[in-house]
Amino acid sequence: MHKIIDDLPETVVLKNQSTNVPEERMAFEVVEAILRILHEFVQQRPLDFFHLAGLCKKGFDRAAEKAVRKYFPDVTDAVPAILAVFRAALISDGIATRLGSPYDLEASYQNTGLLYDQRLYQIVHRIADCIYQTSVDFGNSERCVWMHDRRDDSPYPKDERAQGLFLNVYCQEFPNKLITPWGTWRFVESTESTKSSYLHKDKVSLLEVATADLVLEPVSIQRNNTIYAIKSAFGDALPRAKILPDLKEAGESQYRYISAVWKHGAKWLDPACYF
Repeated sequence: MHKIIDDLPETVVLKNQSTNVPEERMAFEVVEAILRILHEFVQQRPLDFFHLAGLCKKGFDRAAEKAVRKYFPDVTDAVPAILAVFRAALISDGIATRLGSPYDLEASYQNTGLLYDQRLYQIVHRIADCIYQTSVDFGNSERCVWMHDRRDDSPYPKDERAQGLFLNVYCQEFPNKLITPWGTWRFVESTESTKSSYLHKDKVSLLEVATADLVLEPVSIQRNNTIYAIKSAFGDALPRAKILPDLKEAGESQYRYISAVWKHGAKWLDPACYF
């Protein structure tokens, strides 16, 4: 009897979001193989991954099955198993063993920097708001060319990206861009006309007031721009700023994915939530 039990495959318990659906048991090897496929899927086709996640979370079972058949045309017979594992991966304790997290997410996402850091995300917005409001307080009309408000724009992932934050100061006086994990974010316009803007008030510079709550370290001084590493903001220490490697191998979907993370402030887009 013990020999028979020993010969049985190790099983994994798969839970489901629905209380009406019983837990499912599946062979460990099968679950591990499917998770490896899903892990590759989220790396190569992140937007499709989260489309499928949305269908599963909303309980659109037929649409989810159709999507799986589309995304995995070579494993048609395994569609029910893929869906069972996928649904279990969407809830924090869905796979009872969690498989010891065998996939090296940190290595796979080494170029994302602090992409999912919610605190940093909020600080980035706060810095831009503070600088823009200071510019207005100094007398720069919002109708001026150099005061075109671009805070609703998204950072551009194809430009420089950073782990931590860098601040770009135009003509050494007018802060207008941040280099972030989500890309380079021009949150206010700047032109040659900026030189004639209100940059000083009561012998205090706009730059000095706008960055009073930041600890800056100059790292690059050029003719039209000075780049500062932001060491801390509003009393919070920030990670050491460094430029991330180019995403030269990234496809367009990866850039769109990074933009989606920014747009939603999206903690739920972090693959670590699922694996």
